[in-house]
Amino acid sequence: MPQAQTIETSSDSTLSKLLEADAALVAEVAALTAQLEAIGQKRQGLQTVIELFSSTDSSSVESPSALEEQSKPASPAPPAADPLIAASDAETAGSKEQVAKGTKTPAKGRNAKTTRKLKSDEPAKGWQHYIRKEFAKLSLPRAVASVMQSQPEAVLGVPEIVNTLFVDATPQAARNDARNRVSNVLSIGLKNDQWYWAKKGQYSLSREVAEASVAS
Repeated sequence: MPQAQTIETSSDSTLSKLLEADAALVAEVAALTAQLEAIGQKRQGLQTVIELFSSTDSSSVESPSALEEQSKPASPAPPAADPLIAASDAETAGSKEQVAKGTKTPAKGRNAKTTRKLKSDEPAKGWQHYIRKEFAKLSLPRAVASVMQSQPEAVLGVPEIVNTLFVDATPQAARNDARNRVSNVLSIGLKNDQWYWAKKGQYSLSREVAEASVAS
């Protein structure tokens, strides 16, 4: 009987050690996953900055062929016809044709086409135009921090923060730009220990809540 008890005690001790080792591996996997996610967020922010610099450089550099064209002396242009006379002739011809057919000139159609063209030429509004009024006077980092501080025990992701900061009618292009910028702000705040990394793509103002989220 004592020998059987010794074997049973040894078996329980071994099982306990194995369970502890397994728990340590689970914690290590969770930590590595969090590190990978953080690196992915940093790379995404870096790519956004690279795109901004790339677009600036490409718009400011002119090709050699363009510079050669600018350096060539401009050839004298042929005398242009008087636009008033041309317009008058065109109107006269159009009026005669309409009278012959017994119809009226569709002035409304021309005005509608002109209006549509003007609307299509209007520049798209940036993400700043669609931020909610209560955050309009804040910089984006302060606005993101305000949302995080309003829910200190919550686990928040980029979509939830974007929906809180921006109106529902935000166009998709402006919303995508805003999502990238909010993601960058969250990555920078994570480096500065303003909040903590929770489960995939989410953050929390509470270290305990974030760690519990990763472990779950």
